[in-house]
Amino acid sequence: MILAQSILGIVIFITQLLKISLSKELMQTITLITICAGLVIILVTVGFAVFRRIYKRIQTQFEAHFRKWVAEEFTLLAKSPKHIVTIPLELKAALKNSIKRNIAVEELLVCKKYLKGVAMQAAVNLYEELDLRKVTNKKLKSGIWSRVVTGIQEIYIFDQYDAMEQLYRFADNSNPFIRAEAQFGVVNLQGFDALRFLKNVQNQLSTWDQINILEQLKLFTPKPLDEMPIWISSTNDSVVLLGLKILFEYPDGRFYTNMIACLDHSNPLIRYHAIRCCEKINVFDTNEKLENQYSNETIENQLLLLDVLMLLPEIPGAKLLVSLLKEPNELIRLKAAENIAKHYDKGLLLVESVEDNNKERKAQLIKHLQTEICL
Repeated sequence: MILAQSILGIVIFITQLLKISLSKELMQTITLITICAGLVIILVTVGFAVFRRIYKRIQTQFEAHFRKWVAEEFTLLAKSPKHIVTIPLELKAALKNSIKRNIAVEELLVCKKYLKGVAMQAAVNLYEELDLRKVTNKKLKSGIWSRVVTGIQEIYIFDQYDAMEQLYRFADNSNPFIRAEAQFGVVNLQGFDALRFLKNVQNQLSTWDQINILEQLKLFTPKPLDEMPIWISSTNDSVVLLGLKILFEYPDGRFYTNMIACLDHSNPLIRYHAIRCCEKINVFDTNEKLENQYSNETIENQLLLLDVLMLLPEIPGAKLLVSLLKEPNELIRLKAAENIAKHYDKGLLLVESVEDNNKERKAQLIKHLQTEICL
């Protein structure tokens, strides 16, 4: 109504401006056209408002009816797991309407997410018996990304294992929202087996995507990571990072050589996670490799490297650690001193023997070692 009034007002205003130069007959014609246009706009606006109200009423009524029916059936299931859910003929007829089919999917989604036991499985059974997969497939073919994402969610929430290949095709989609949901979906359904999608990923996996995948994997029994060498040698840095994170959580000594090779990677974040993995997967000369790597690293990576050296069973070389006691970075000095104190029988004496012009700083360091390490 407001839009119609505004348009009508503008037309009248323009007409008033042209009154001086227009003939009387032409003015009457313009006025008539203006009135007719205004009436059409008003009728369209009113019609749209009425349609929305009717649509909302139908939606609300069907929601209430469907929800009541589902609640009654699921209550009977809770009392008797052998109860067979019977779908009324009028409900089947109502679901020929696309609006009502979408409502049914949304209601069953809520049931599947929040109910447990037989009721949860019953929601899946109803989704399939009511042939609501057609609604989902239509969303997957949509040109609107948000609908595709919704369709992907419905596939994995309703445990549609036969749609796995559809999800895999979306796992490297150019739209970050679509591919993130598809990646989450395949792992949600297949766990470790779903990680095969990584070897085909060209687009970047965001940090959040990686966290979601790692969290999903915790729900499954670990399986051999046979494709790990492919992942951590990928040209896609985000795939390498995820591979190393998975290797840290599920260590496998078979991939030690592949992991160590990542220390030569140009990306410092990849090197960081390779160093981190050395805590879980190491051999007799891992500490030597890390010591040789030290000078090539960023400050953040150097600090992590010293932490890892502290945890390795092999004794690190004293030469590097002693030299680090003169470093300007306080954290590096502290971690080097902790390594010496932990790994060497007379480590505290070795730290004390290193000259430091700042007597107070050295005294604080010795006190820290005495309280935190040596004792």
